[in-house]
Amino acid sequence: LMAEYIVTYVSSLTPRLEGAVDDDAIHVDGTATVLLALLFRVNDYRQKGIARGLGDDALLDAVATFVQLSLFPSTPVAAIPASGAPVVAGTPVRRTSGSPQPDGVSTNEVSTTVRRILDAGAATFAASGFHAATVQDVLHEAGAGRGTFYRHFAGKTDLLMTLSQDSMARLEELAGRFTEAISAADEAGAMRRWLEECLALHRRYRGVFRALLQEG
Repeated sequence: LMAEYIVTYVSSLTPRLEGAVDDDAIHVDGTATVLLALLFRVNDYRQKGIARGLGDDALLDAVATFVQLSLFPSTPVAAIPASGAPVVAGTPVRRTSGSPQPDGVSTNEVSTTVRRILDAGAATFAASGFHAATVQDVLHEAGAGRGTFYRHFAGKTDLLMTLSQDSMARLEELAGRFTEAISAADEAGAMRRWLEECLALHRRYRGVFRALLQEG
């Protein structure tokens, strides 16, 4: 039934896209499928209560803006109504748990060690998945010992939550630069670089995103 619905939806939307989009580089069947997946995902966020405080009107504005710019990238910025949900760029990463900094260890040493474990956690969760990965897998990737790990994190879930906060701060920073990218003099180049950063961020944190969606 789901497959029939998707085929019916895509078949009905494709002719509308063909008549509206004048860019031959856009694959209308693929675009219609992505738009359907986008709507499902946004509604999934709504149902699970993880829309980060955004109401239906704000979500609809965001989806409409995304679709408009995807199909018609030359849309002037002035034609896009401002959203009522401001994005604060550069939100600092906050730790929710873990032990305090041990005596005799410099801030730089702690920062370097934590960053190495976070990098290893992101890579391990991306490769194996959060549930399949173990703390030992992360330690092997990081080249660190169990004592070092538990000095900074209460466990694997604590590591996941810290990575999720890390990823959210980076996502917010990227979102804060979106308007700058689409209004740059070199719009095509700026937008491509912005999208490349988005893809790199998703590749790094894909294990974290999957875990949060599954647990949501």
